[in-house]
Amino acid sequence: MSPTTQKLLKDALQLSESERVSLAAELLGSLEPDIPSQQRTEKEWLTEVERRARAYRDGQLTAKPAAEVFREIRRKLNKLLS
Repeated sequence: MSPTTQKLLKDALQLSESERVSLAAELLGSLEPDIPSQQRTEKEWLTEVERRARAYRDGQLTAKPAAEVFREIRRKLNKLLS
């Protein structure tokens, strides 16, 4: 990591948990998938969201509590950053 990146990381780690989550989401959202099949248009994303919502409503999908999802994200981010 460059010195600038290290400083940014140090500063980011001083943020509150909700600010770090928002920052991480913004950073991840700024990345383009490497796999062409994962690059979707807005219409394709809306179709996927609707499909998942129907599946959840029909009992074909289960959901995790947000706290569990955030723990998993933090664990994965810490693993990537170490």
